[in-house]
Amino acid sequence: MVFIAGGVGINPLISMLSVIAEQKKTGGVEGGNLGFDVIFLYSVRSSSDSEGRNEEILFLSRLRDIFKLLDKEGELKLFVTGKRGGEVQGSEGVKLERRRIDERDLEDALGDLGDRDGTVVYVCGVPGMTDRFVESAVKAEGMDGKRVLSEKWW
Repeated sequence: MVFIAGGVGINPLISMLSVIAEQKKTGGVEGGNLGFDVIFLYSVRSSSDSEGRNEEILFLSRLRDIFKLLDKEGELKLFVTGKRGGEVQGSEGVKLERRRIDERDLEDALGDLGDRDGTVVYVCGVPGMTDRFVESAVKAEGMDGKRVLSEKWW
């Protein structure tokens, strides 16, 4: 399962991710495991205050807790744009890139070609980002377009 969130587009995706985490917490599907991997690509703009501290990123603490629970079945990648400067508050233990998500990141998240037949992709964010990643996911070799879902913000 691949989630791609841009900014406040995380709102509907955090709910889905929370249900998945609860399923894992209560015993999973296969001997305590979910039986599938969850890859979460989250792009957000961060700005520094006058002391060089970056504002906290929406749901970051909750995401860290969820991916700690998911352990080897989950991977969170945070993509931060905006002013460079201090550390991103609460980002310890999170893979952090200071750039936008691109098509290579999506391709990596989709995994091996032979494993894509059951892959589901959820994209939520601003229309331009959402359209770009939906189109890329639908066109990716081995992907079923019916398993690529999206929601646009404004």
